[in-house]
Amino acid sequence: MLGAVISCKKLRNMESETKQKTIYDLKLHESIIVKVTGQGYPTSWQVTRVPGGWFYQDDNPNRTTVSEFFVAYNNEFQIVTETKDVWEK
Repeated sequence: MLGAVISCKKLRNMESETKQKTIYDLKLHESIIVKVTGQGYPTSWQVTRVPGGWFYQDDNPNRTTVSEFFVAYNNEFQIVTETKDVWEK
C-alpha cells in the first residue's frame, strides 16, 4: 500500500454522514463514512482510527480498484468545541 496525503482543501470539504461525529471523535478501530466533495466528483471514504492516525479506504463497491492510504494524526483542522478561552492563564 502506498502512503498518500489528503489535500487541505479536501479536508475542509469533508462532511460526516452523521453530522455529530468527526474523525477526531473516533475511538481506536472505530470507523465512519466520510463524503468528500469537490473537483467535480463526489466520493465516499471509510475512515478508521488506527494508532498514529487514520486509515482511509474508498467506500465505492462499484470500482474495480481499491484506493486506501494512511493519514498521520494532525489536529490542525480540528474544530474546538469548548467555549473556554484557550489564551487564559
